[in-house]
Amino acid sequence: MKTFRLLAICTLVLAAGCGKDPKIDKVYNTVYINSAASSFQGSLTQGQAVAQGTKITLAYTNGLGKSAQVLLPEVNGLYCDPIDVRLASPTSSDNGNGTVEIPVSGTPTASGSMNLRPVIRVGEYEVFISIPATVTPAIALDAAASVVTGTFRIGQAIANGNIALHYTSYANQEVTVSADEVSGISIAEFTASLPAAPSGGTLDVPVTGTPSDYGTKTLKITMTQGDNTYTADIPVEIAGDIALDAAGSTVTGTLSKGVELSDVKIALHYTAAEEQQATISIDLTNGISCSAFDATLPAAEDGTVDVPLSGTPVSDGVTNLVVIVKIGSTNYTATIPVTVLSDVPGIPFEPETFTYQGLEYTTIFIDVNGNGYVDPGDVWLDRNIGAASADPGAYGADGINAASIGQMLQYGKPYGATAFDASYQIDYDAIGEWTVCPEGYAVPTLDQFNAAIAKVTGGTISGNGVSGNAGITLTLMNSVMKLPIGGWLTNGDTQPQAYGEAAAYWTSSKGSNTAPWKVDINNSSASNTGANWADAAWQLPVRCIKK
Repeated sequence: MKTFRLLAICTLVLAAGCGKDPKIDKVYNTVYINSAASSFQGSLTQGQAVAQGTKITLAYTNGLGKSAQVLLPEVNGLYCDPIDVRLASPTSSDNGNGTVEIPVSGTPTASGSMNLRPVIRVGEYEVFISIPATVTPAIALDAAASVVTGTFRIGQAIANGNIALHYTSYANQEVTVSADEVSGISIAEFTASLPAAPSGGTLDVPVTGTPSDYGTKTLKITMTQGDNTYTADIPVEIAGDIALDAAGSTVTGTLSKGVELSDVKIALHYTAAEEQQATISIDLTNGISCSAFDATLPAAEDGTVDVPLSGTPVSDGVTNLVVIVKIGSTNYTATIPVTVLSDVPGIPFEPETFTYQGLEYTTIFIDVNGNGYVDPGDVWLDRNIGAASADPGAYGADGINAASIGQMLQYGKPYGATAFDASYQIDYDAIGEWTVCPEGYAVPTLDQFNAAIAKVTGGTISGNGVSGNAGITLTLMNSVMKLPIGGWLTNGDTQPQAYGEAAAYWTSSKGSNTAPWKVDINNSSASNTGANWADAAWQLPVRCIKK
């Protein structure tokens, strides 16, 4: 009978397993520890003996009045030797639920998060759970609250350099402090007695050396206490021989695209404690530069030096010029924005007629910017590629001039390749590089197409299209663009869809699904155009724009 009971008990133990359930750990054949209801009470500080009253409370069930031991195996200097206990006896409502306390002793050796593993031992069987606890560092360094004082200037020995290093410590500590050399500044290693300062204290850390560079440098202070190491990154600002003030600098004279500069200069503001000999220059940027010249910069709280500009601006808009002031072997820089005006007085539009692939094309002018002069995006061809006529005809299937539609091509196909190829794939990386247009012309981007449509229809660019003008298709047909509303082909259509009612045109802008954007032109009752991507199944006409 005893043998049978022993086998039954062993079978129950093996069935339950020796590990722990994610929430409840099983011991013996009846005792359980409830992880969720168990906890650690107290505070832990690195290097300090655990205070009396620090404990782990384990909640268990099904104690059945058994004799047991509780203990805490040593981890990170914390422990509890085995203690004999008697688990709760059964009641009318349970099999013996209760809690048991394990007092924690020792001195934590390391800081940070850790897991304590308390054990309940019943006979020869044990179970444990993980109880999280956090050990506060014996010393904590606060870089943000630390203060740097003294005079730090490039090329000069540091005067009265000091860091008031902010720290917290829960006991008196003997420490060693040091920092590696950075740009000629360093901290000589020294030892110090660090008084306990739970609410915060400061330690003076002398800084010495001769800075070899200017700007913000980071000193990594290392404090060691026994086997423990603590660090703080302290920013130290090194003054240069000179400080340049980009915001206070001014530009005089006019910069215009394509016009050689004359009497244009930057009044560069600076601060210098002593007179400086400098070489000043600006590298070529957007056709603008300043050849290197030598200058004597007097000591000044708010001085200026004239930096003459030369060259011919290539593009209009804002150009950032980087002024370089070299003193000795050190370069000081200031970025100065200058505004380049568009072509002045401007180039008037002159139509051009030429032959391409046996057909005659004439350029048209769409004054997108409204300045009366030719800007990028203003000059288009008067007809679609491959179209024998520039006259789109009348609105409706019976009115469209078929000769104005031109070639309907899969994107990227060469001129004349109008046959549908079901196996053809668009090279997404090459979108924008299609060379179907005459030399000097290109397939327009979505932005360029929308800008032109908005200009000739009086509409407003909205999202990926143009809105605000009812009957936009008819307006486009009758405008200078004379866009035919010839529909589109998909999946090898032999006749265009929506012929005479709507149209779609290729752009050179990348869309989604590895395909380019197309411009969708709606029927005559619509008040907007839109855009969507089009894959290799589409065959659309092309209208070219001058590069």
